[in-house]
Amino acid sequence: MAHLNFTPLKMKTKQNNTSIDIDKLSLLKITVFKAHLEASEAFRDAPKSINEFAVETATDSAFNFKEKLCRFRLFLKFAAQDKEMQALGLDAEYGIEFHYHIANLNDYLIHKEGNEVEVDSKLGITLCGVSYSTARGIILERMQGTWFDGVILPIVDASQIITSESSEVQK
Repeated sequence: MAHLNFTPLKMKTKQNNTSIDIDKLSLLKITVFKAHLEASEAFRDAPKSINEFAVETATDSAFNFKEKLCRFRLFLKFAAQDKEMQALGLDAEYGIEFHYHIANLNDYLIHKEGNEVEVDSKLGITLCGVSYSTARGIILERMQGTWFDGVILPIVDASQIITSESSEVQK
């Protein structure tokens, strides 16, 4: 895919009356641009049972309106915890970029005064849901043979991911 220019744009919580037509969305490309696993020396020397993972997420989106494209970046950071919810020294970070073609992108644009444009939150939630679900499978596969083997990220509400202010996840 040729290099394309994208304009950064946050997905807004506003909605217009357009429903999502999933047949008009195409996932064109997936790129894992950050994959970092770290097990502390203390954990490696004395591994403990993992009870659960604390998961943080953040998103970043940009659009190429002329080509009807969206670049959606998903950032995930998680840390293993024991039964007392204490960190075990087992951490991971992922950054995954998704490129979508949206045939009817103009239907989801909310034009404001001047040249300001917002994107309907229903589109953002849909793209986030598809991206997160796909990322779950990618991460599950990539974790095999590591201390994270068998980790399955939780099922989440995509609207919570897209609207959360997650400053701890470094982009």
